[in-house]
Amino acid sequence: YSAPIKHGNEFDVVYVRHIVKGETTKTQLIKWFGQPFSKNTISGNEEKWIYTYTQGEAKSGLLSTDIDMQTSVLDLYLKEDVVINYTYNETKDAL
Repeated sequence: YSAPIKHGNEFDVVYVRHIVKGETTKTQLIKWFGQPFSKNTISGNEEKWIYTYTQGEAKSGLLSTDIDMQTSVLDLYLKEDVVINYTYNETKDAL
């Protein structure tokens, strides 16, 4: 038996390389990636946006269950609607 695993909002990682600190705007982020998975206000004009998506498959046999997952996380810090800093990480796990 196998079952798909999906969590978060799928986003196109191709556009990550187009992000320019001090130049890329909220409008561009939404155009490229859609709405973020989460938004947090840090102060009046500072925000943290997170795009995250996990996909994989759980496979179950008679004596064990195996899970293969891939997670992509784009973490952005914005000030006055412009990206000030960001990180992008992709991980693959087998459990």
